[in-house]
Amino acid sequence: MNFYKTQKLLFFISFIFLPGLSFSNICPEWVEGNPILQIKPYWGEVGSEEIIKCLKEGQDLSVRDEMGRTPLHLAALYSKNPKVIKLLIQGGSKINARNASGGTALHDAASRNHNPLVLETLIRAGADVNAKNSNDWSPLHSSKFNKNENIVKLLLSFGADVNAEDDMRRTALHLAAPFGSIKKIKMLLNAGANPNALTKYGISPLHGAAGWNKDPKVIIEIIEAGANVNSGIEFGRTPLHEAGMWNSNSKVIFALIDMGADIFADNNKGENLFDIIETNERLKSTDGYWDVRELQFR
Repeated sequence: MNFYKTQKLLFFISFIFLPGLSFSNICPEWVEGNPILQIKPYWGEVGSEEIIKCLKEGQDLSVRDEMGRTPLHLAALYSKNPKVIKLLIQGGSKINARNASGGTALHDAASRNHNPLVLETLIRAGADVNAKNSNDWSPLHSSKFNKNENIVKLLLSFGADVNAEDDMRRTALHLAAPFGSIKKIKMLLNAGANPNALTKYGISPLHGAAGWNKDPKVIIEIIEAGANVNSGIEFGRTPLHEAGMWNSNSKVIFALIDMGADIFADNNKGENLFDIIETNERLKSTDGYWDVRELQFR
């Protein structure tokens, strides 16, 4: 007997002895207080027949876990079966119910579920594609965590606001730029994402890409879309400063320079690129450090 089945059996047994509780009409994974241990394997594996059975037995679709998530939230997170989602909605689940963080089932699906059909089922049933959680994240913001770029494509095709801002004035492009693939970045830019949008701290998407994205093609793509390569110079913090401080790939630094970055611009501490790279231990451990250093003497 595997670990999951053992845990499930113990969970069933624990309910047999609770006074006044009928064992025959309980779907244990739906019960409030159910151990988090069981949630992911259950909702990742449950099929239509079991959902139908639970609904016929009158299971409560409004029950919530310790994070305020309903069965629909959990199914949206973990189930790859759009039929399960559809059955829960047909059974009376509130499509735009909020969890403790203000997120809807669509937020959860956008963040973790790799099956676009799950999101499409939610949206066609009335899920608000531009709903905001407590941090003003839309589902498109939440797709930052999803490795399937087609999730972004689907959200955009159903009208997601590509320039929606969170409570720090970050757009989906701000969130995707540091670690997103070139494919995801292109999708957002082609949909009209503003490459010069600034957060409340004056940070552009190019700052994030320069600091953390290892793909120089991402840098070039954002700049060719119209990004100001020297954005933030008035605040003493340009994308080149970010690359010099954090990025371990010297090709990113050279991409910025080739696209017009000012190598001698000072940050708000009076330091230029060549001062800043002295604090970047990851870059200094590569041969690329010396390639950048040589620029100072040309």
